[in-house]
Amino acid sequence: MSQTVNVFRYSALALGLLVGLKTDMRASSDAHTAAELHKQEELIKQAKEAYAKAHAPAPSAADSAKQATTAAPKFDLEDEKADFAQLILSSVEALEKAK
Repeated sequence: MSQTVNVFRYSALALGLLVGLKTDMRASSDAHTAAELHKQEELIKQAKEAYAKAHAPAPSAADSAKQATTAAPKFDLEDEKADFAQLILSSVEALEKAK
């Protein structure tokens, strides 16, 4: 009877070692897979940012003209003391800076 008990004991020990080894391999595989998924998510995030920068809508001519007109100094055409030559020159300079 002692031999039968030893056979069961060592069989259970071997089975426990195999199950433990299998569980450890699965856990390390899951950790490795999670690390790879995290890397892929970071790469996707970086790619999306790069794509957004590369395909950002360019300012249209209407937008640049709007910015140029808002950058021009304000002046009142009804002012009797207004220097129209200076106003025109400053408006032209503002348009040139907008380019």
